Amino acid sequence: MAWNSPWLCTFSLTFFGLFYPSAGSGESSGLSVSTEDNITRESTILGDQHPFDVGNLRDEGCTIGFYSTDYGACLPCNCHGHSEQCLDNSGICIKCQNNTTGDHCEKCLDGYIGDVVQAHHKSCQPCPCPLSIPSNNFALSCMIKADKLRCVCQKNYAGPRCERCAPGYYGTPLLYGSSCRKCNCNGNSDPNLIFDDCNEETGYCRNCLRNTTGIHCERCAPGYYGNAINTKNCT
Repeated sequence: MAWNSPWLCTFSLTFFGLFYPSAGSGESSGLSVSTEDNITRESTILGDQHPFDVGNLRDEGCTIGFYSTDYGACLPCNCHGHSEQCLDNSGICIKCQNNTTGDHCEKCLDGYIGDVVQAHHKSCQPCPCPLSIPSNNFALSCMIKADKLRCVCQKNYAGPRCERCAPGYYGTPLLYGSSCRKCNCNGNSDPNLIFDDCNEETGYCRNCLRNTTGIHCERCAPGYYGNAINTKNCT
């Protein structure tokens, strides 16, 4: 058989045409592999290995309201709507607002009570101990137990809702703008007590000793002379 036969020429052209595109045609044969498809497939695989929220990135890191993880992702801060800032890697919230605190702004500050998950600027309100206004909130903290409000009062207040003054103090906590102040009997009250004894509302001293008298045991009783405050020598 001669090598230049028409059959051999036809076979050669057909065989090589399968693997090489014709010049200028811009088309590839059915057996060629698309380079563009390979790039797309490789990018998809890399993306699966490294989840990355590009839409939340700035030049210096994640946008406000997101934090970066150690594998490069930007995740949303979980601050219950009371902060838009949290620390990278840990997600711990900073600059909690609306009287909230905690790693995720999940609880009220001491002296406040409410439901922080409401994500409302009024979620945490002053403890009503005895009144729910800052000037008359005398609780270190408060809580609901058995459907009842429990107040932990400051040292100069007493009662389930800090509604009265503790021994040694006087005032009217239930009156707007009022507070409890320390009794002042000038050291002329009962020495067996660890505090001056006075009326818890008026502040008038009870049972002035050492021959003294007055609202604050500040002067000598009738028939006695001396200095009731400094030398305490009413005789």
